[in-house]
Amino acid sequence: MTVIGMLGCGTVGAGFLEILKRRRWHEGRFQVRRALVADPQRERLLPVPVELTDRPEAIVGDPDIQVVVDVLHDSAAAYGPVVQALENRKAVITANRALVAEHGLELEQLALRQNAPFLYRAALMAGVPAAAALREYILISPVRAICGILHRAGHVTLTAMMQERSPEEALREMAEAGYVSARSASEPDEREDLWSLALLVRTITGAFPRLDHIRRRGLQGIEPADLAAARRMGFTIKPLIFWEETPQWHRAIAEPMAVPLTHPLALLAGYEGGLLVWYEDIGPQLYIGLGGGTLPTAAALVADLLSVPAWVPRAPLIEPWQSYRADHAMDAYLLRFALARQSESLRTCVEGLERANVLIHRLETTLHEPTKTLEVVVLTEPVPDQTMADVLNSLRRQSAVQAIQTFRIPAVFRWDPVR
Repeated sequence: MTVIGMLGCGTVGAGFLEILKRRRWHEGRFQVRRALVADPQRERLLPVPVELTDRPEAIVGDPDIQVVVDVLHDSAAAYGPVVQALENRKAVITANRALVAEHGLELEQLALRQNAPFLYRAALMAGVPAAAALREYILISPVRAICGILHRAGHVTLTAMMQERSPEEALREMAEAGYVSARSASEPDEREDLWSLALLVRTITGAFPRLDHIRRRGLQGIEPADLAAARRMGFTIKPLIFWEETPQWHRAIAEPMAVPLTHPLALLAGYEGGLLVWYEDIGPQLYIGLGGGTLPTAAALVADLLSVPAWVPRAPLIEPWQSYRADHAMDAYLLRFALARQSESLRTCVEGLERANVLIHRLETTLHEPTKTLEVVVLTEPVPDQTMADVLNSLRRQSAVQAIQTFRIPAVFRWDPVR
């Protein structure tokens, strides 16, 4: 019998116990001896009886406990007990994305030295077996690019805006459905996509990335009008992660991007997540699913638990993955901005784009009489990233330009929905 200790016993922890109970694995195959909680005296309705403690050493210092399952929400709170568990040669299974993204290299090296499994399938897309497929197929065919929706709170927020609903209400429903904790719903962490991308880069390249080499932008400033303008041009806005390696550049990006309405990722909504992987020899593969929530995350934890006996060490590369010549990458862009003055200002903006060698594929204008402003939406041909950065800086210096919103359209998409 494998004896288990748990760091945390909230929503996901209860789901982990529930799956063990459903499969009757708690009766002879596994024994959950103890769980770390903030208040052991608080009454809890758990699927199976578990001794509760507020002392981490009661978990990581118990010589009978062989496997430690980490379901703590806070990576800072989890870090110390996880280190102690590995130092004591206990297998560690975690669903803590931030912990692995920020300390993964250190923890994997410690696990190798102690010959103790360190597994984190549940930290990456949970119930969607994308990471497992990546590890298998990458031995056969190199991965050239990935693109996906892994930011659940961000996706729920944008979906609610598109449906003209309150994002706050949609996030509360997300918590009530068990996809995130109530705290995560009320205070969503916008670094969720950053951490997910870091774990994917580790899976593909063998190295954890420098987090400051991942270009990232949140949802701040996005308005329903941006989503409506994108839709008129044949696109939808999604919180994407994107990684690409070519002979010319290496880059990793986590930001809202424009996705053609005909693309499979555009069809996902709300809680749904997806990952599109371009293999050199196999071609594109799409993995979709809920990617999180109580039971999907718990199922991934149990899958790692079952794989502990077959664990094979895989040493991470010491040198971190870094971006390379990312500013030279070519993407199309969707721009939306407002002009205080009309014909003269529009002509100045268009001439500025032409001088920078930015070709306009499509341009749409809408006059808003109440505010006397001209809304301009531009779809460009692919241009170097640095060129677009220079163009945006130039536009922002023009007094007539009141607001600018820009969305990348990765060149790996069949980016033009009309052509």
